[in-house]
Amino acid sequence: MRTRRTSTVPVLLAVIALLAAACGGTAQPAPTAAPTSAATAKPTTAPTTVPTAAPTVAAGELDADTIAKAKAEGTVVLYTSLSSSDSKKVGDTFAASAKAYGIKITVNRKSSESLVTQFMTEAKAGKVLADVLETGGIDLFQAIKAGYVDPWKVPAASGFPADLKDANGVWHAARLGVETIAWNTTAVKAADAPKSFEDLADPKWKGKCLIEANDVEVLLGLGERKYKDPAKAQALLTRTMANCTPSDGHTETLDKLIAGQGAVFWGAHAHSTEQKKAAGAPVDYMTTEGVVTIDGPGLVKGAPHPNAGKVFVNWYLSAEGQKVLADLFRVPARPGAANEKLLPKTIYYTGPTLAEKFPAYQEFWKKTVK
Repeated sequence: MRTRRTSTVPVLLAVIALLAAACGGTAQPAPTAAPTSAATAKPTTAPTTVPTAAPTVAAGELDADTIAKAKAEGTVVLYTSLSSSDSKKVGDTFAASAKAYGIKITVNRKSSESLVTQFMTEAKAGKVLADVLETGGIDLFQAIKAGYVDPWKVPAASGFPADLKDANGVWHAARLGVETIAWNTTAVKAADAPKSFEDLADPKWKGKCLIEANDVEVLLGLGERKYKDPAKAQALLTRTMANCTPSDGHTETLDKLIAGQGAVFWGAHAHSTEQKKAAGAPVDYMTTEGVVTIDGPGLVKGAPHPNAGKVFVNWYLSAEGQKVLADLFRVPARPGAANEKLLPKTIYYTGPTLAEKFPAYQEFWKKTVK
């Protein structure tokens, strides 16, 4: 019978382990996890540096750098077509306001056409003297088209509606010319007073109607804004001229109306008519609709005092500057600044955006108004 042999190796290993433990030996520790890599370690927070806040500029105001440069320039040269008395009032009021900045103002006043002719002649000769060119929008467009006006979005005009400023800041409206129909209240009963420009084409006004001899912008506004058809405006002017006599100058024509040399005036200025009315003259005017011309400033490219120019323009379009115009019976462009009675219920704007259409209307006008 075969005997089964038992292996002694496991027994020996067990004995050795017991002896090691009895002698105080330490068993081999289990492997530990690898140390955490730097990429996954919690980062140490670096000290935070708080950036210095940029100086805040209040709405409608100029930044400190522009004001500092304007102070160093010390003067601003304004070319304007405002009347002599009104331009003096504007200049004097600005000078008083800008006294704290040490900025003086020089005013060159001429009629719109003469003013722009002078400016363009100087600019073409490389002798830019004006910092600000402030005049009628149609005439201002000549300087804009020739590249003599710098775009700048005036802070004080940020709330102006789109009709009263260029999207790129090339021009901004400062004052509006409301062209309407006036009448002599001793010659025209309230019930017979005109309600629209079409009314003066009625044969009942034959020989009783005055029209300013060069008032092309009324025709332009009617053709492009009211009718959106030049032919309709031209037809209206032809019918109206069967009743009207041309007269040079708005002020002079209004005086003729008040003196009884006509019963109605096609193209009267609302602001001057209101001024005469307030003084007791027998005159009133239509408020149902009106053509509104746009006059305003442009910053001159290459001006000798560009920052002082910005100070003037921003002041002129601010509440303070616009109040000066309102006090002069003008119609300021700033929303809420104008005497509401001077603004017609329906407005047809002209201005720089229609300037390129002006020559065609002017050509027809010259053939018809004579």
